[in-house]
Amino acid sequence: MDVDKQIAIAELRLDVIRQKISQIDLSWYPPDFLFSDAAKYFHMAIRNQMCDKLGEAVKLYNEQLFRNEHLSNQRKQISLAFTQCVLQAVTIDTIRSEGQATRNTIREEGSMTRGTIMAEGNATRSAIHAEGAASREQNERHHQQNRRDQGYW
Repeated sequence: MDVDKQIAIAELRLDVIRQKISQIDLSWYPPDFLFSDAAKYFHMAIRNQMCDKLGEAVKLYNEQLFRNEHLSNQRKQISLAFTQCVLQAVTIDTIRSEGQATRNTIREEGSMTRGTIMAEGNATRSAIHAEGAASREQNERHHQQNRRDQGYW
């Protein structure tokens, strides 16, 4: 059978059902609840003796909708809180890694700085000793020259 024919037959059946429904007096039924989920809940509530009247079933249904919405919001909050915890864990891990890298850099640069300071200190000390030795030697020569000039030698 052709798909278009099947669709046409289904539409005809739907029109027949709509006509039958339009002939039913639904003035007794709450107009804000003309959908299958509500009707199914009302039927279940009355059949299971959760209530005696349709008005009570409507109240129970509204409470159920509120509970469902509340639970849905709680699930969303839990999901958001979980996502936030994951992001915080990633942030903490990044901070720890960066902190360790910074500490390593400080240690390396500190070692290099200490090495540079030690080398400069040794070079300065050697230069001071060399200048001191040269100065002492020059003073000694000058002193000897003065003694010769004064006739002590």
